[in-house]
Amino acid sequence: MKLLLVTINSRYTQSSLSLLYFAGILKQEFPDTSWNIHEFHLGLSAEECARDLLLQDPDLVCFSVYLWNTEFSCRIIDYLHKARPELSILCGGPEVSHCAEPFMKSHSGVNHVIRGEGEEPFRQFIRAFSSNSSLEGIPGLTTRVGNRVTSSPDSPPIANLGIIPSPLQLSLTDKCKKFIHYESSRGCPFSCSYCLSSLEKGVRYFPLDRVLRDMECFFASPHQMLRFVDRTFNLDPAHYRPIWEFLITNSPDDKHYQFEIDAGILVEDDLNLLDQSKRGLFQFEIGVQSISTDALRLCHRPDRLEEIRRNIRSLRKTGLFHLHLDLIAGLPGDDPQSFARAIDWVAECLPDTIQIGRLKVLNGTDMHDKARSLNLNFSSYPPYQIISGGCFSWRDILHFEELGRLAEIIYNCGRFEGFIKGVLKHLNLSAFLENLSNQWNAEGLPYHSLPLNSIFSALERWACGNQHSAWLIQLLIHDFLAGADFKTSPGTVFETPVNETDIRDFLLLEDCEPIRCRPYGRIRLVRYSMDFSDPVPADNCMLYIYHGKDKAFLRLSAQDADLIASGECLSTDSSQTLKQFVKSGMIKGRK
Repeated sequence: MKLLLVTINSRYTQSSLSLLYFAGILKQEFPDTSWNIHEFHLGLSAEECARDLLLQDPDLVCFSVYLWNTEFSCRIIDYLHKARPELSILCGGPEVSHCAEPFMKSHSGVNHVIRGEGEEPFRQFIRAFSSNSSLEGIPGLTTRVGNRVTSSPDSPPIANLGIIPSPLQLSLTDKCKKFIHYESSRGCPFSCSYCLSSLEKGVRYFPLDRVLRDMECFFASPHQMLRFVDRTFNLDPAHYRPIWEFLITNSPDDKHYQFEIDAGILVEDDLNLLDQSKRGLFQFEIGVQSISTDALRLCHRPDRLEEIRRNIRSLRKTGLFHLHLDLIAGLPGDDPQSFARAIDWVAECLPDTIQIGRLKVLNGTDMHDKARSLNLNFSSYPPYQIISGGCFSWRDILHFEELGRLAEIIYNCGRFEGFIKGVLKHLNLSAFLENLSNQWNAEGLPYHSLPLNSIFSALERWACGNQHSAWLIQLLIHDFLAGADFKTSPGTVFETPVNETDIRDFLLLEDCEPIRCRPYGRIRLVRYSMDFSDPVPADNCMLYIYHGKDKAFLRLSAQDADLIASGECLSTDSSQTLKQFVKSGMIKGRK
């Protein structure tokens, strides 16, 4: 028998954990079965994917179906069914688990659906299918028999998660992927009405010794990041603290880890432990979602906003962690004014990224069941995003979606850090994004695929209408030069004049050999008023040193800038700073 495990990721870099679990079952228990994993992405065509699968000549194709890939998966399934009506197709995943029979009645090419937690039903299904035995009695299975679709009782949750094969220990992960997904627990103790995780009561944990062995396998792998998909990682201190401590103590410097946490339940012992972490080792995703007490109550979310704010600020103060904060636009009980305040509330926490998403009314959730009484108008097609509802008109929802895209373009990319900090000294983030969206729409600028240089130019035009324009434009020019490729001239991007000189050969420093950039680098002297204070002083210049992706910059006095331009020695203070760059290997003595 030849079997294909298939999913469609939203982008090439992503990977599917569920397919790895099924591959582990096949590898351990069905050695005579031939199988392959096929992970496509939404950038491909459905016909192209179907062709690749058909050329494998499979007996069974198993699809992992999620919110973002349902329609794409169904197009592939339809093509497969028309090309080979006899081919058996099995589907599973959260998007089909709560509507298995209607899904199969709508898609005649689907022969079987596994509902809910899939490992044990999949094991029993493969055992029966490979021996041509009856599928009757397999828990959690909805199957087609002739023109009838029947369902067996649900499969009980796996009591001992340790029986699930470990993809890391079996070396099943795709070595070409920079990051992979991982789980150390299943379930969620909370009852958020919009979330499918609320349907499973209680939390089950993978054995701690297995998790630590998996971490050791990850250390030896080529992957750079492990993304924990636990719904709330920091629930049981006896589970999560040993994992954090193990990673802090043993992880190689080139490995990174992402966790979804509830910042409101962090305690002093957690913060003290995290203080021992290396910079950049951990990334935390924190769901704020709303600051409206009415919205939190209606969605059955605990109100721990003050604790969340305090702990986020503690994490931010260390400078060790990347912090990602989420908001959901359109929740019942919220309104446009309170949601704008939520954007500002989140921005005051100074996260690295802010995600503003639209409410999704998912099949199987309590919110879906109460959508009519809550007056929620949402799309009939995945991802079931809200169109209007409650205090949000369709125009409000689209407006906040635009603000979310601008936050992604301007705030989250990290290329405008100085400019954003300057803006937020005088404007709330929601007001800034509001003003910027007005400009974006008036100029007909796209919210996707806008070249970086065009974004810098657009922000310069926005700054020109601000009373602090001179200062903001200097911050923007600095952000451009601090992040740009050395070949790019700011004069081609900004209307504001920038006087620049490339020092192509070398710099003269006191008590030091003449120094030059290593190959493929450049030293650029840029003369413009530059300071991180407002108003702008007029006697500062910047020296930018580029080498590949490595960049460094040094603020100079006008006197030092003149010395560099004339080929004379720098003053002692500046020389000492540049000597540190020499020691770092970015620039070196000229031979």
